[in-house]
Amino acid sequence: MPKIMGGAVDLPPLVVLIGVIAATGAFVTLGALLATPVIATGELIFRYIYSR
Repeated sequence: MPKIMGGAVDLPPLVVLIGVIAATGAFVTLGALLATPVIATGELIFRYIYSR
């Protein structure tokens, strides 16, 4: 599943897997569902800030 989700948002599967595990531990089901979009958004913001 991390490979599918990571491929959809251009993130490495390991990053998605670690993010989902961490978010699930902290926020249970909601964390598992929102982990990948939150990580992808964070990466997008990071790239925007540091590309300026």
